[in-house]
Amino acid sequence: MPIIERTGSPTPFGSTQTLKGVNFSIYAPYANSVTLHLFDTERSPIKTISISSKTGSIWHIELQNLPDTI
Repeated sequence: MPIIERTGSPTPFGSTQTLKGVNFSIYAPYANSVTLHLFDTERSPIKTISISSKTGSIWHIELQNLPDTI
């Protein structure tokens, strides 16, 4: 299954497991953009995601259908 990107929530900060996936929330008040890099357990890159959802200085995204190897 492909990874599904949703808006997510600005809180709590960091990565948090949700009922449907994982929410990522990053405080970056001076950032013009934020990119999330996903790696598997072997440290091989899986996916690069540009986060577009922003609330104030907090960038956020929820990812669903993440593989177990992340």
